[in-house]
Amino acid sequence: THVNYVAFCDAVNFGFHPVYAERNPSRTGGFEPYRTEHQVRRVFTDAERIRSDELTKQLSLLAYTRRISIYPAFQDFDKPNKGIVTRKQFQSVVSSFFPHKFSLADLDLLSDVYDRPGEGINYYDFCTDIDVFASMHKQETINRFETPGQFAPLSRMK
Repeated sequence: THVNYVAFCDAVNFGFHPVYAERNPSRTGGFEPYRTEHQVRRVFTDAERIRSDELTKQLSLLAYTRRISIYPAFQDFDKPNKGIVTRKQFQSVVSSFFPHKFSLADLDLLSDVYDRPGEGINYYDFCTDIDVFASMHKQETINRFETPGQFAPLSRMK
């Protein structure tokens, strides 16, 4: 059985944090009870991790080649600007930018990867991952054109 270490530490810290300690530091007792409804993130299999990385790379390549930025579309749904949207909103944005590219199972997997239990889907992390892979695509493109003898810059062509 797997234990989500971050969720465990959050639960322990939450259980030992005095209520309003910053307002009355000399107060003794008054600890909040342990939250039994604390939700833990899903543990993914190796195959699911590999598939989610493949999906993120595919999305990144599509966004990079089409010069699409999906971050503003998520911001339209996120009025309080917390970086969180619902599962339905997340899947709606991804499927609207990339129609017929991904199955419902793929969208569910991506939703699960970026899900923050009790909060929603963290689109900020998703867009950051897309941008990381896009910068890798950009560097690969630059390296391909800088291979000696393959293409000469226009300034050298006389």
